[in-house]
Amino acid sequence: MTKKDIKRLNYLDTELSEITLGLTWLLFFPVILILEKGFNPFLIIPSVLIGLATIKSALSPSVKHRKTMAYACFIMSIVATSMFILADFDKVHASHLLWIGVSVLALFNLKRLTNRFYKCKHG
Repeated sequence: MTKKDIKRLNYLDTELSEITLGLTWLLFFPVILILEKGFNPFLIIPSVLIGLATIKSALSPSVKHRKTMAYACFIMSIVATSMFILADFDKVHASHLLWIGVSVLALFNLKRLTNRFYKCKHG
């Protein structure tokens, strides 16, 4: 990616990426976690709740709630990335590396919503 592409990402609307992240945490992460690591309610329940709340906040006009859920998605993506890649570093599959992409998407989403939050005078 060039610097011009990164600048373009700052001006894109965030609702699509928020809904994508919400669906990731609501549907995909619990299924993948159960299939690869087994049932872990300490990760599945927060993931489902973050997914539902992210989709709900993406449809609301409040930038503050959307920014809060962007923080939650970013933290959850770091947890998932570290769990799939760092915990079993000798057994890393190519599908595990996709969680780095989820983390990057969550980081750009958080950056855009934080900028929008401070430009809108905390609203």
